Amino acid sequence: MPLRIKSPRLYSISLQQGANVSEVMMEIDGERRVRNLLWRRPLFQWEEERVFLLLALLQNVTLCDEMDEWSWSLNPEGSFSIWESPAPSKVIAFSWQLLYDRVPTKENLLLRGVIHHGGGEGNCVWCVDFRESSSHLFLRCKMALEVWYAIFKWLGVVIVMPPNLFHLFDCLSEAATNKKVRNGYRLVWHSVIWSIWKARNNRIFSNLVKETLEVVEDVKIIFRRLLFSSMGSVVCFWCFRLCRSTEPGSCSTSLCCASFAAVSWVWLACSRRL
Repeated sequence: MPLRIKSPRLYSISLQQGANVSEVMMEIDGERRVRNLLWRRPLFQWEEERVFLLLALLQNVTLCDEMDEWSWSLNPEGSFSIWESPAPSKVIAFSWQLLYDRVPTKENLLLRGVIHHGGGEGNCVWCVDFRESSSHLFLRCKMALEVWYAIFKWLGVVIVMPPNLFHLFDCLSEAATNKKVRNGYRLVWHSVIWSIWKARNNRIFSNLVKETLEVVEDVKIIFRRLLFSSMGSVVCFWCFRLCRSTEPGSCSTSLCCASFAAVSWVWLACSRRL
């Protein structure tokens, strides 16, 4: 977390708001010390206590000559894996918001006072007796469960439904046999999440009711469109899973890809926009 956010009061009265940590630190006899902290005015006692806490925090900082960069501590490679996908940024951003429960579900709208309690306004559009939370809408709802299990069957994987969306994302990623398939599975994840959200919105705002199989087909259409846009060629997912080459159509199953392309072109041309 940036120091300006961790200590906003000290940052607001600092004369070195653009300085790096290395510019205000020095080592004397192997001991790291902070120097040259300049303030716009004398500090109050409680502000001096904040400075003491800040100095204690800086004692644990390791200085190096490399440029600063963001790192995700829960990933050995330091990257937040949900962003490692060829899906459009708006779809990835939505999935990221979902994992942190920041999408405008009815439960979140109730908490913000946008909609009111009573009359079932906060209930799921499919399970009318349950509150529409993120975990319910995308994981525990009967319709969502049927969509996920249909997609698992399509992928040829067996996954016991985990307790939350974070675990489901990890399970789907770990079910892949290599990095290429892992990226494909993440693309499927984004497609499922996006399709469920679209189906939910269509039912609320357009009174358009879709059956589970229709949502599953929407998932496959969106996945193929995203796969096409990322690879520059239409390739069936079966070949995508089998072939380890980075070039579409360069494996022994290219004939299957070619026959599949004729059908996929129709699907891609007729399917609606994201």
